[in-house]
Amino acid sequence: MNRIKLNALGALAAGMVLASAPFVSAHAESRCDVPRIGGEARACAAAAQGPTELRRFVERTRAIYNFYYWDYAPHAVATVAPAPEAAKLASAVTEISNAATAK
Repeated sequence: MNRIKLNALGALAAGMVLASAPFVSAHAESRCDVPRIGGEARACAAAAQGPTELRRFVERTRAIYNFYYWDYAPHAVATVAPAPEAAKLASAVTEISNAATAK
């Protein structure tokens, strides 16, 4: 193969590897689900103490471990409750549409 085709093939292969990396990497619900050692164990201990302690730990040891806060933060499922006025609004919309069709 000539040099240009070999360089193009290498660039294509590198691009494929880099493009597939986010899809291949598996993330658990939380990294603290399995026992850890070293800095990760300290990060899990800080996460168990609360979000403020975890943030302090991550910021304090940024140059050492280069951890990302959301990798160790507990992922709470946020549920949005319907607004208390939703039933009143729905009945008002129904009344308006009934009044508009009655005319």
